[in-house]
Amino acid sequence: MLALRSLVEKYTAFGNHWRLEVQANLLAAERILAQEEWAGFNCALRENADPLNGVNPGDNLDQPFSLIANAIPEPNDD
Repeated sequence: MLALRSLVEKYTAFGNHWRLEVQANLLAAERILAQEEWAGFNCALRENADPLNGVNPGDNLDQPFSLIANAIPEPNDD
């Protein structure tokens, strides 16, 4: 269980760091990019995989979520 906790903590820390970077970059982009540039950006996002995770926007993420959820042991009622 400690190994799982460690993995979750590392993932959460990375997610928090990544979220802060994305928020800062998006705020700057909102001030700088024109509407036409956003349209091109949105089109590219829809058509390409996530470079960080290799996930396509249409990929089904239910299976990996189920695998993770099922790997977590049931809590003890002690």
